[in-house]
Amino acid sequence: MENTLQIDGRLLTNNWSMNLAGQILPIIVALSTIPISYADSDRAIRHLVICWIFLGSSGIFDLGLGRATTKFVAEWLGRGEKDKVPGLIWTSLLTQTAIGIGAALVWRRDDSHWHGAAAEHFAAVYRRSAD
Repeated sequence: MENTLQIDGRLLTNNWSMNLAGQILPIIVALSTIPISYADSDRAIRHLVICWIFLGSSGIFDLGLGRATTKFVAEWLGRGEKDKVPGLIWTSLLTQTAIGIGAALVWRRDDSHWHGAAAEHFAAVYRRSAD
């Protein structure tokens, strides 16, 4: 059995097209759902933006593990060392899960402080927008 990965034009086309779709589909969903949220109320769109800010900034906790995992998986597959890949994937997945749980626990511990500060900020924003 051959232990090397054959890379051809079809494989590359499939991979870049899935990557492109992964970048474009969220934009299409966002552009189609924003008018629905905005039609409900001005407050709904504000909450949507706050969620986007939170989700967008939470990517900082990746700490480069996603890119490092991708690099090593590609390197090992290119060399035909497929037996190393599952261990790396599981290690990366468990590390990201532990970081996520840790961040959730820290956020939960400081929950009352952040909710109070956020409530004051949004109240001030709503008062300004009403004036």
